[in-house]
Amino acid sequence: MDRASNTICLDVRTPSASYEVVVGAGLIEDAGKKLRSLFPAETRLHLVSDTNVWPLYGEKLLSSLGTAGFAAMSYTVIPAGEHSKSVSCLSHLWDECARHGLTRHDCIIALGGGVVCDLAGFAAATYLRGCHVVHIPTTLLAMVDASVGGKCAIDLPAGKNLAGAFFQPDSVLIDVATLKTLPSKEFQSGCAEIIKHTVLADAALFSLLETGPADKTSLLAPDAQTLVKLIAANIRIKRAFVAADETDAGRRHMLNLGHTIGHAIEAASDCTLSHGACVAAGLCCLMRGASDPHVHLASAQDAKRIEALVSRFGLPVDTTFTRETLMDYVWRDKKRRGSSINVVIPTKIGSADIVSLSQDEMRTIIEYGCGTGGTAC
Repeated sequence: MDRASNTICLDVRTPSASYEVVVGAGLIEDAGKKLRSLFPAETRLHLVSDTNVWPLYGEKLLSSLGTAGFAAMSYTVIPAGEHSKSVSCLSHLWDECARHGLTRHDCIIALGGGVVCDLAGFAAATYLRGCHVVHIPTTLLAMVDASVGGKCAIDLPAGKNLAGAFFQPDSVLIDVATLKTLPSKEFQSGCAEIIKHTVLADAALFSLLETGPADKTSLLAPDAQTLVKLIAANIRIKRAFVAADETDAGRRHMLNLGHTIGHAIEAASDCTLSHGACVAAGLCCLMRGASDPHVHLASAQDAKRIEALVSRFGLPVDTTFTRETLMDYVWRDKKRRGSSINVVIPTKIGSADIVSLSQDEMRTIIEYGCGTGGTAC
């Protein structure tokens, strides 16, 4: 694959920072060259990865950085999985940055999925009140979601993403070649966020997904260009919301589509279920409940199309958790305001509104949308 001719570069501009997102294949090999265009060779680099990703790509990234002239490099490898998005892991990462002498002018590099990007991003936002950070996401979910937009957080015992910050990266390098080693289930998890984006803002792309390639092998063949373009299209969607509302005060709330019930499912599972699977199931549950005649906030036809597309990508459309359990977790959601909660509900494929629901209204959506049958998680 000719890297130069098959690479897409996207500018993200926010009130606090502007940076480039590069999408292509073989970018880890070129990472050193890219970072040298951003930082002088004396910059200290601290890499953060996990036990799944580091053995596959850690040495390759270190070699690229070393060849580019960086000499002061160190790394932290965390246990793979959601449980590493914790206060203890964050504290350990702070200590490692201090032990290796990082200053505010130095850079943390995230090499991994959403957990790594969240943890490294939050560490960069808070270590010395802010140092540089570059994301190199290695999962489809992180490529289209966690690595772009500057939201970073860790989990608390009370729920997901309850402690965090808004902190934009200096650059994002998306190497689709890393997806070849990504397990199919994790690839499907990323497809959930892609579906969510099309439901929010791109009816034409939603229609293409209904008939186009729907599995990892097809999307990566023959030269990954289909996937490069699909990821870039999704970043453009997210970029528009981030540019309009960097700190999630209004319009950016739209990106929470499917997450209100999805996060409840994920929390109820003690994070043993993948984020993407939970978002997919949460989206379908929401649409079934919102389109029920008792609620009538969404189209039943759109609900069926969304459920069919989610199923086409091998994702769950329902949950096995009780409605009472889900409601308990939903009402702990950070989007709740007093006696109401803001929920994103599609008005049609490609468009959505933020609707303020009372506790009883949210309970009704869960009652008619969850536990109704279909492939469940």
